[in-house]
Amino acid sequence: MITPDGASIKIDQIRDLQRELSYRAAETKRKIYMMEHAEKMTPQAANGLLKFLEEPNSPVVAILITDNPHAVLPTIRSRSQQVPFLPVSHQEMLETLLKDGQPELAARAAVHLASGLEGCRALIQQEGFAETRNVVIQLGKDSLGRFPSAIVTAGQYLAKGGLGERPEQLIALLSLWYKDLLYVQAGRRDRVVYIDQIDWLGKHAFTRPPEAWVAAIELVLETGKRIRAHVSPQLAMEQFLVKLQEGIVLV
Repeated sequence: MITPDGASIKIDQIRDLQRELSYRAAETKRKIYMMEHAEKMTPQAANGLLKFLEEPNSPVVAILITDNPHAVLPTIRSRSQQVPFLPVSHQEMLETLLKDGQPELAARAAVHLASGLEGCRALIQQEGFAETRNVVIQLGKDSLGRFPSAIVTAGQYLAKGGLGERPEQLIALLSLWYKDLLYVQAGRRDRVVYIDQIDWLGKHAFTRPPEAWVAAIELVLETGKRIRAHVSPQLAMEQFLVKLQEGIVLV
C-alpha cells in the first residue's frame, strides 16, 4: 500500500516500491500494489511510476485509486484501464446497517450524511449525533411558525459545548427535514428520513406548496455556505430563520 507522505507521494516512495517488487519470491506468482490518492504524486514520482508501469521487473498488478483522474499524468492514464466505482445507494447501506443491528432512526440519517458504511457507523456512534437529530426535529417544527422558539432552540444548540462545534451537521440534518416534507407531498413516504415523525410531517406537508419546501432547502444550503465562509454560525442561523419566515409568508 502506498499513501501520501504528508501532502504528496514522493519519488523516494516510488523507488522503494521498485526495489520491493524487483525481488521475485519463489512462492509468489504475482504481486499487487495499491496507491491511494494517486493524483497527489509529485511530477518526479509520476514519471518514475510511468517507467515502472511500462517495464515492471516481475508480474505486477498496479491499482491506482483517485477521485480526480484528470490530475494524474495523461501518459499514466493512457496506460491504465479506468474502472469507475459508484457510491453504494442509500437504501443498500441502510439495509446493511440494520442487519448489523444499528439503530434505525440514526442509520436513516447517517446514510445521507456519510460516505460509505464505515463513515455511517462512525457517525452513528458519534457522541451527540442522536441529540443533534432531536434538536433538528424541534427546530424544524418551530421554524414553521414559532419563530421565537426556533431562535432559542438554535441558540441553545450552538452555545452548547461539543454540539455547537458541529454546525454543519445541524445544517445537513435540517436539509433532510425539509426534503421529508417534499417527499410526503410527493407520496414518497418510503424515502422519509425522520420516519418517527411521519404523523407530524403528514399533517404539515400540505400546509405549504412544494415551492415553499424547495425554498427552505435552498436557504439551508445557503446557510451552510455562509458558515463555511466563516460567518458566525449563530448569526447565520438567525438570518436563515428570518428569511425562512419571510419566504413562508410570501409563498
